Amino acid sequence: MDYKIIDYDDQYKEQVIKAIDQGYKDLGYTQVELDSLDQDLNDIQNYYARPSIFKLIFIKEELIACYALKITNQEAELKRVYVKKNFRGQGIAKKLSLEAFDYAKTLGLKAVQIWSGTLCKEAHNLYQKLGAKDSKQQRVLGGQDNVIEKHFVKEL
Repeated sequence: MDYKIIDYDDQYKEQVIKAIDQGYKDLGYTQVELDSLDQDLNDIQNYYARPSIFKLIFIKEELIACYALKITNQEAELKRVYVKKNFRGQGIAKKLSLEAFDYAKTLGLKAVQIWSGTLCKEAHNLYQKLGAKDSKQQRVLGGQDNVIEKHFVKEL
């Protein structure tokens, strides 16, 4: 599969929001909540400014995936991992997660935190296959769907 990975640029903002919104709906959530749970999507450029990263994956002109790694105070959190439904099962999320882990390693970080909605069971399986440990912690984000997230830690 011939795809390109690029750094986020604001010209893609609406495409990113639409894609993540569809990803939520595919999982059974209602929608993106830009006024509360998903405020980072209102200003992706600044929220994920270096050393954080937000990457977009295109096939031709079609946005098929994205991921982000938020870096704060020598802590890394894998966020916004999304693969369009008809491209899942092809190893894209695995490749993106490994790329994020490698990037965190180059920054000298020792671990990557991963918070993932409880409905994201395929993602949880992937993270564990990649060596992330289920910390058994959960947090309630709330919102329209009363979102609850599970916590995983990937030691680097």
